[in-house]
Amino acid sequence: MFIIIVLLSYHLVWFGSFFYIYWIEAREKNERIFSVTVPEERKSSEPVQQIIGEYRKKMKWFGVAGCLASVCCFFPEPYVWIGMIVISILTMIVPRQIARAAQKKMREQKKAEQWSKIGAKQNYQFDLQMDWKRINRKIPWYLFLIPVIVHLGVVGWEISYYDHIQMIGMMAIFLIAVTMILIFCVYRIPNHTYCSDHEKNEDLNIHRKMLWAQNCFDMVAPECIIIVWLEGIDWMPIWGFWIGIAIHMVIVGVVCFRIIKRTNEFLQIEAAQRKAEETFEYDEDEFWYYGIFGASYNNPYDPELLKTNGNQMGQTINLARPIVKKAVVLFLLAFTLFFGVLLVYPVYLDQRHELVEIALTEEKVWIKGAFYKKNILINSIQTVELLDKLMPMVRVAGTATTAYLSGNFELENGERCKLYIARKHPPYIAVTTTDNKKIFFNDDEEQKTKDCYAQLLSRLQVRTENEVIQ
Repeated sequence: MFIIIVLLSYHLVWFGSFFYIYWIEAREKNERIFSVTVPEERKSSEPVQQIIGEYRKKMKWFGVAGCLASVCCFFPEPYVWIGMIVISILTMIVPRQIARAAQKKMREQKKAEQWSKIGAKQNYQFDLQMDWKRINRKIPWYLFLIPVIVHLGVVGWEISYYDHIQMIGMMAIFLIAVTMILIFCVYRIPNHTYCSDHEKNEDLNIHRKMLWAQNCFDMVAPECIIIVWLEGIDWMPIWGFWIGIAIHMVIVGVVCFRIIKRTNEFLQIEAAQRKAEETFEYDEDEFWYYGIFGASYNNPYDPELLKTNGNQMGQTINLARPIVKKAVVLFLLAFTLFFGVLLVYPVYLDQRHELVEIALTEEKVWIKGAFYKKNILINSIQTVELLDKLMPMVRVAGTATTAYLSGNFELENGERCKLYIARKHPPYIAVTTTDNKKIFFNDDEEQKTKDCYAQLLSRLQVRTENEVIQ
């Protein structure tokens, strides 16, 4: 039941986001409809309204299909996963193709009726008196110390408690790097010249950088709560888990509202101060197209990094700028490195039989994996079994890859358990502790697992005999 709720939530959020992004493309945004500039007198014309009507009709059918596709969440494994992957891919492709077809028709209508061209800006003014260092000093960089300190605290706690950095700690380190990159990017935002008044230019640039700093802080600050919540999820009752989910949803909603409201307010101030400038000969509409996440702008002749698009966030990135291409390359490298460590590194360790190591001391069983370190008090173990095959279960909060399983899982009967498993190397040891917790673990070498089981079984028998004698 839990996995069905998670899959339904994912489907509704994923599908709903794409549906909304493309549904609003039929609205007028910054004098554009489907990213094509339409003259005021032609917006209500029959051909334009016909294109909009056909688009909305197709999007409604797409919405109905998406709602019906939610039935896939109730399919048995592995069909549910195949279905979710197919639906997720179609959700990205289908609305984009519908929007592209509408944009093509709108461009053909523009060409047939010879609508006037709206070009990019040409004669730029520059306020040479602006001091970017003084403007940067106004940025509240100290606010970013809060998430950095919290993430460092999580990493330090894992090192002191587990003697090892686990997956949550790696996420915290990754988020620290993201925070540093965001601070660097905010400091590197170039100053704009809005008018001939130096003081207004400086005030608007300070306001703009403060806006970006506040938006970035609003994005990284909630991650602190999420990281701390994930770190404590192992000790959390089920009602605490759902309360945490609800709180996070509220926080995300509040953050989105704050960012949108703050950005739109500044865009209104900015638009009021900008001076009209001349245009180039080319048609700017030709540089707008539909990517995976809606309308995108790719104009190598436009020096502006951010372009007003009139949607809820106000601006989009000019993908043709060199700094954007470098940022994309860096992001892909970081993404590849992160998931390479998460997915490929365990496979490498598995081949070397270093994925999971178990060891017994006088008091504890130690389980050391690629991203975790766990110990079980031997005196707390009530029963021990050796299993050739794991029973059916679903992941609740943890990691499940082709190489290993770790974290919280749920059995078919609804009972919770913990897994620390090298997936490809049966048998598996199952223990039940005095507080009725089930724990499954093994070594990535079969003989070591069997030896550990034999030693645990022997100790339990000795302890039972001693209890009977007493």
